[in-house]
Amino acid sequence: MVVERAESLGRVCHSIDLNPVRAGVAGVDQMESDRFGSFARLMHPKEKPVWMDVSVALQAAGGLGDTPKGRAADRNDLGWIVEEVKAGRKPEYLELSKGWAIGGEQFQEELRLRFAEQVENGRAMDPAARKQCGERQWQGELQGLMDRLNEAERRDTRSSAVWKVVVGWSMKSQTDTSNGRLASAFNLGSATSVSKQAGLVRDGRLGTLATRLAERLKSKD
Repeated sequence: MVVERAESLGRVCHSIDLNPVRAGVAGVDQMESDRFGSFARLMHPKEKPVWMDVSVALQAAGGLGDTPKGRAADRNDLGWIVEEVKAGRKPEYLELSKGWAIGGEQFQEELRLRFAEQVENGRAMDPAARKQCGERQWQGELQGLMDRLNEAERRDTRSSAVWKVVVGWSMKSQTDTSNGRLASAFNLGSATSVSKQAGLVRDGRLGTLATRLAERLKSKD
């Protein structure tokens, strides 16, 4: 998975440091004696390889410095993380091995746009990651259409609102979304109803208002 620097990368560093604890081979107070882990090198700078950068992990623990006081505080922070995860209050640590990228929404959206071709054909992604990325794409397409509605259209929340049918038709045209999902998202009745109404929009048989809105949503201006 791709990892965003700063906080997200620091979280990954902490998770790796805690591998011996998760494996049940050491407690937090024994981690620095584990010769296979990176935490021992962080706690004993003289044993640290010249290429090892501990600043990200220390910064993520509260802007700590690479000093005896900072390293001790980092150990205390790891102990706190263990207890929080056990109590179910740190879900971000439980989800690190899931998805396709670790980072904020903007970071993931930038990746999705940058590697759109790979995302679309599913290369280098497992099924769960493809599903997550597809959901982000669906939400992005929908938001783009919603942004093109005027204020009066947005205020019309009736199930019979023309904009709902037209936006649903646009989503069918741009994504592989199902009629059932559109029916649920816009309160448009059944999947069969969505299919019929989308066909009317496509053929220009839902009225002038729908036709004009469809043209507006298709326009790049």
